[in-house]
Amino acid sequence: MVLGLKCRAIWGSEACAFSGLLRCAQFTVLSSQLIALVSASLVSAITLPLWRRACLRTGLVDAPSARKAQLEPVPLAGGWAVLTGILLPLVVGWWWARSAAFGAHDDSASGRLMPVVLGGFVAMTWLGWVDDRWELAAGRKFIGQLLVALVLVGAGVRISFFNPPWLAAAVSLLWILTVVNAVNFVDNMNGLCAGLAAIAALYLGARLQATGQDWAAKLSWLGAGAALGFLPWNYPKAKAFLGDAGSHGLGFLLAALSLLAQPGPGENPTLGRMVAPVMILGGPLLDLIWVVLRRVWTGQPVYVADRHHLSHRLVGRGLSAAQAVAVLWALGIGLGALALFLR
Repeated sequence: MVLGLKCRAIWGSEACAFSGLLRCAQFTVLSSQLIALVSASLVSAITLPLWRRACLRTGLVDAPSARKAQLEPVPLAGGWAVLTGILLPLVVGWWWARSAAFGAHDDSASGRLMPVVLGGFVAMTWLGWVDDRWELAAGRKFIGQLLVALVLVGAGVRISFFNPPWLAAAVSLLWILTVVNAVNFVDNMNGLCAGLAAIAALYLGARLQATGQDWAAKLSWLGAGAALGFLPWNYPKAKAFLGDAGSHGLGFLLAALSLLAQPGPGENPTLGRMVAPVMILGGPLLDLIWVVLRRVWTGQPVYVADRHHLSHRLVGRGLSAAQAVAVLWALGIGLGALALFLR
């Protein structure tokens, strides 16, 4: 408003006043995004030492083994730091007088679905924690993933341009399960999963904001910030791991947000809008495709972990682990940047 009044006083132009108001609105949106990103990052980084001590005290650690690089137990604290980094700023933002800076009001379809998305995020994080603690059998873990995904799709978070409706629901379920497991699979080297998740969340936030889905965009930026706040504790040397709690929670969040970024009912399902979320999540998805095809080709069960991911292949080519992760981050950044141009 101040920009508009100043411009109007100097130039005496209604058009100039409108331009000032538009700039002010754009600044407010940018400020809101930065508040979400920075607050989630700070909360995640600050609370991680507390969660780390709790994990050490309760024995929630990843123990060394022949398949793993670490020489001592590493606390599985990252998932809880990410959860706190997302939920605490969100609760404060809601409570804090429905602030214009935080943008609490959103009557869009995605805004009304946010409680379901957040509930699913918490549930999937809890499922991952159960697996971290007791090492669930693959079948039981899959059933848990399926149940959480069914609730989300049943609430209306689904691809809308497939007909009949049961096909849209089935494709959406398949997408959620695929993304959750792709993000879980890519958690195989320090910094890789959190970095790719942060990159994808930033790009999804940009696309969601462009379509007026304020709360979904803000949740994307919160997820990106929480992942970035955890990253210094995990890369290049790990003082904490995400664990299945973190990879499941972030995977579910990205899956839900990518569905919300798809064309809604009555919108034009352009090829660009359909493909862009797939490209944004291209890093984890390419790794999943490579690993599954290789395991099927060699006769291995697809759910048994090994050291043949894309990151391991890059290390086998002579890169250090940190360099391999940086290369895959660059791949995620490049694919996401291309996705921004799709309409």
